[in-house]
Amino acid sequence: EAGAAANNGAERAETGTSAEARPAGDGSADAGGAADAPVVRLIAKWNGKEHRLEVQESTTVGDVRRRLQEMTNVQPKRQKLIGLGKKPNPGDDIPLGSLHLKNPHSFMMVGCPDEKVLLDASEISDLPEVVNDLDWDFDPSEADAAQANAENRRKLEEKIKNIEIRTINPPRPGKKLLVLDLDYTLLDFKGTESSMERL
Repeated sequence: EAGAAANNGAERAETGTSAEARPAGDGSADAGGAADAPVVRLIAKWNGKEHRLEVQESTTVGDVRRRLQEMTNVQPKRQKLIGLGKKPNPGDDIPLGSLHLKNPHSFMMVGCPDEKVLLDASEISDLPEVVNDLDWDFDPSEADAAQANAENRRKLEEKIKNIEIRTINPPRPGKKLLVLDLDYTLLDFKGTESSMERL
């Protein structure tokens, strides 16, 4: 009987030691639950390529944007996510689990990477100087002087004498004539060239 009592005491001692070795609430079960959380597989289509991500339901849309930035160099503020949920471009704080996505789930991203973004002119310091020639005011007296110039008249008469006019479409009776003002595209009367072909 003494031996049996000793054995029972030893068993109780071992049981107590085992229970003390794993105190309640140590987080082992929770850690196992996090590890066993379902993985959400996403396929982002951008610029003709597919980028695959493995995330969890607790992952937010903002987290997905940051992951996509690492893959595509498109900043989150320039990303437009189409098909990631029922509403276009969901908010960054929305967890994926609330979007009821398929697994795997495909969506499209629209956005421009940093190296292809056109900067605003105010952000560029070394722009070349641009001369605005629209500030030039037309002076009618200059046109009158050009028409009265004897040399200009001579050039015009010579050009009319030697030019061959080809009629592409004959005039239509009763229809209006469209006149295109080409300025100096046809003939520059102010030119200083000696050859008519260069004017």
